[in-house]
Amino acid sequence: MTGGSQHARLRLPERSPLRRLLERVSGSVLFGWALLTLLLLPYLDNKIIGIPVAKLLLAAVFVSAFGVRGVSQLGIAILGSAIVFGNVDELSPSTAAFVAAASLRALALGYTGVVSLREALRERQVTVHTIARAASVYLLIGFFWSQIYAIADRIEPGSLSVPQHWMTTDPNARLRYLYFSFVTLATLGFGDVVPAQPGLAALTLVEALVGQLYMATLIARLVALHTVASRPAEHEGE
Repeated sequence: MTGGSQHARLRLPERSPLRRLLERVSGSVLFGWALLTLLLLPYLDNKIIGIPVAKLLLAAVFVSAFGVRGVSQLGIAILGSAIVFGNVDELSPSTAAFVAAASLRALALGYTGVVSLREALRERQVTVHTIARAASVYLLIGFFWSQIYAIADRIEPGSLSVPQHWMTTDPNARLRYLYFSFVTLATLGFGDVVPAQPGLAALTLVEALVGQLYMATLIARLVALHTVASRPAEHEGE
């Protein structure tokens, strides 16, 4: 047996029908959990019930990422670490614990987004799952940058300028970072939460640029896939 055939046998194991089904719907599941987390997170500031539920929702996003095709052993280690150790900031009020936990969450969100984007670009037909997978990447970008802003503001307090009343209505600061991230990503520019440091201002420019480029690329990709898929049908009609 040649080395090439051995490599092919090792590299292409047979996937079960259940595994193929999970890979097909993983984009929709990931989008559902990400959207639910985004919608509920602002209302989960209660330390007894709310914060644990918020952590579980984010952990569910990471768990659903295991169904995405192409997740490597390194990816499994990253996601597992974020699930197990991504809440160490609840055990210690230190800046080091907060930065470590937020960094793990950011790493897991970034990895999940990259793997999901890779799978979305491999699609050859526009389906509900294709759109959901692409939309989940957009949400993951917003979650990822919210962690980056949280880290920057914790290392250098006051990097993000927020309305005074937010100090009492958003005591755990999760909402301000999430809100600012998605306002920046969508280039809404409300102006109620703004960067107060040049470094953070530079990060917001990068996120806004990423958001616009992603939407333009996504729309172009979906239109191209739909156009290619519709050509055989048009020729048959002729």
